[in-house]
Amino acid sequence: MTWMGAEKLKSASMQGGEYFRSLMALFGWLEQTESPYFQPSPPAPNPFVLNKEFKDPDFPADVTSSWGLSVENSKDIIVFGAGLYSFFDNYTQQCIAGRNCQTKILDVDTKSTISVFSLSTVASTFQLLCGEVVANQFERIPSL
Repeated sequence: MTWMGAEKLKSASMQGGEYFRSLMALFGWLEQTESPYFQPSPPAPNPFVLNKEFKDPDFPADVTSSWGLSVENSKDIIVFGAGLYSFFDNYTQQCIAGRNCQTKILDVDTKSTISVFSLSTVASTFQLLCGEVVANQFERIPSL
């Protein structure tokens, strides 16, 4: 079992947070990320170029901001307490009220097994994807 705790990554262009590839038995806690304030202009992974040699994450056409957490081909991952935040859209905060600064923030492929306890997201339309949308933040927050 690998332990990784109190990790904070901020404003990385490709992954604002963790990027797990082919891992087994990882326990992470108090993970916190923020998406880059300039995204989605230019969209992720810009201004960088993806390099499969370094196992950079994939970015479907509809994903224009960095992943808060991306998990691929990994088994027995446990995350206890994660805050994946998106506060800006092209340096503005007008997206906060609509909870749509970013479309997708946590991606888990269908080959992986992961348990997430206490996931907090801010202004990301879709909190979790596992092959398809699993959690839509907008549908889960009552109208004010």
